[in-house]
This record gives sequence, C-alpha cells and structure tokens, in this order.
Amino acid sequence: MTGLTMDEFLFYGGMLCAAAACIGELICLCMFLIRKRRLKIQLEKEYGERK
Repeated sequence: MTGLTMDEFLFYGGMLCAAAACIGELICLCMFLIRKRRLKIQLEKEYGERK
C-alpha cells in the first residue's frame, strides 16, 4: 500500500469538510435556540406576557 491516491484524498477530504460543516451547523443551531429562550424570558420580564 502506498497510501491514498489523489482522487481518494479529494474524496475523503471533501467528506471531512462536509462533516465539519454539519457539526458547525448543529453547534450554531443550539446556540441560536439557547439565545432565543433567554431573550424570550428577558422580554417577558421587561414587557410582560405576550397576548
């Protein structure tokens, strides 16, 4: 075995980049949901319940 060919290197490199993008998306989504909850609580404290 001599290692990966250029085609395999590009394929697995692309798969790695796609996986990293998916993980980053999940992290951003979780942060967005946490901030949304915190903001909703803060706005309810300041302005009262939404009718």
